[in-house]
Amino acid sequence: MKYKITWEKKLVCVDYFGEVTNKDIETAHFELNGDDRFYACDYLILNASECDLSAVSVPGLFRVIGTDLGATRTNQTLKVAMVTTSSINIERIKEYIERNRALNTPWEFKMLPSVEEAKKWFGV
Repeated sequence: MKYKITWEKKLVCVDYFGEVTNKDIETAHFELNGDDRFYACDYLILNASECDLSAVSVPGLFRVIGTDLGATRTNQTLKVAMVTTSSINIERIKEYIERNRALNTPWEFKMLPSVEEAKKWFGV
């Protein structure tokens, strides 16, 4: 498995590992959205600090973005921290955030260099 989901109170973290594909991201997001705990969360960390997103096609993530848009109907105030320092991952994450903003998602997105910085941004 190329990801691990960790649940905390009001926070969920998805850590990705190795060479990640669109299918890996889809599987993780569908598992996340299929868990009732997700809809009570205030914070989501998508940690791409230990993976390579070079094989990911952001336009190909339309099902993931659509699923997340559906989740915004139940949880409109989610803050999403996307963690990486890799240049290729930064490119992919920026594109993902731009696509979400273009669709007027109510979720707040921010790219950060570490999980610690993400938690600081959340205030937890």
